Amino acid sequence: MARREPKPLSAKKNIETPGWLLTFGDLNSLLLTFFVLLLSLSTIDKERAQEAMMSLEKAFGIPIGTWSMNPVKSPIDAITKTSAFDFPAFRKHEYQRRIEEEVQKNQLGEFVDVESGPGGILIRLNTEILFEPGGFNPSDSSLPFLKKMGSIIKDSPYDVFVEAHTDDRPISTPLVKDNWDLSARRASRVAGILEKFSGVEPGRIGAVGYGESRPLARNDTPENRSRNRRVEILLREPKAP
Repeated sequence: MARREPKPLSAKKNIETPGWLLTFGDLNSLLLTFFVLLLSLSTIDKERAQEAMMSLEKAFGIPIGTWSMNPVKSPIDAITKTSAFDFPAFRKHEYQRRIEEEVQKNQLGEFVDVESGPGGILIRLNTEILFEPGGFNPSDSSLPFLKKMGSIIKDSPYDVFVEAHTDDRPISTPLVKDNWDLSARRASRVAGILEKFSGVEPGRIGAVGYGESRPLARNDTPENRSRNRRVEILLREPKAP
């Protein structure tokens, strides 16, 4: 008996996929992605969660330091004292906010910039509010602000590094040999005040002077030279032992 070969199915032509089917397929893909994300977050990884939070902040422009798991408590209590959310990013934004509030309170916005990044928090102070021209002892008018910075540092987990910079104009006095000497003296004086009023261990505070070697702008105008004459206080997460 001869076998009958199955006839090939003829392809139907001009059949369009319904629009709702494409939407349904997209929905299934999104649901699958959502459940995979839930599975990956079932165990909290601090570094991964921090990266996710920073991405959300960048996307939506919402400071992470203002987020709170409990609206009754302050952000510092609800975030930095909760072990599951004790991330460097949360602490960084909380202390940045406190420093910026102090800058506004003292009306120093023209002379002080506060920035944050992967390295920590950077407080950049124009030397006009700290020293007399060619001097290295902080002025009496700058001491209240530096004392307040010390009290904020006292409550923080950060290491503190003070860097001082000058413009390119040479200097030579009976007390100061050159710009490098001037910047080193200024950095050490500011670091000494912060150490005194913060009460942190001396090993957590460092000071260095760079002279004119690291300008922010070309030393071709009075305004640019003023920008280059600065003291920078970097609050940085301590390195793991």
